[in-house]
Amino acid sequence: MNLRKLTDEEHAQVEEIMRQASVEKPMVGIFWYNSHENELFGVDSIDPDFLKDTPLKTTSRRHDQVWEKEHFRAVARHKIDSPFYSDINGYNFPKGRVFKNESVFYVMVGKWIDEYPQAKELIIEEFNLPSDVEFKYDPKNNIK
Repeated sequence: MNLRKLTDEEHAQVEEIMRQASVEKPMVGIFWYNSHENELFGVDSIDPDFLKDTPLKTTSRRHDQVWEKEHFRAVARHKIDSPFYSDINGYNFPKGRVFKNESVFYVMVGKWIDEYPQAKELIIEEFNLPSDVEFKYDPKNNIK
């Protein structure tokens, strides 16, 4: 494989992309919540401006895809303290997804959010969401 040096123009383009990506903008994506540690984990987020121009935007990665990859990684690395280690499918942890619909962000969660309202602040902070973001219940997300 041959390596070549970036041109000044290519370097400027890379710098601009990194500068734009570092601006704290609201993100969309998925997450799990660890109620014992009061923390989010397994966060997979993306700037919705990088996604196709559709009315409803979120990451294309599914919870089961991310969990499976992280589970096998934790097992292979013997990370027994990882929440991914002993649970093969992630169904025992509260989870959610952040969407952008046109210009409005909302968080889809299960009824578990009523038991752990402190998770809302963590989600808002992690995804850089407006403080008045709407939380909606996903009827299929039945984890308490």
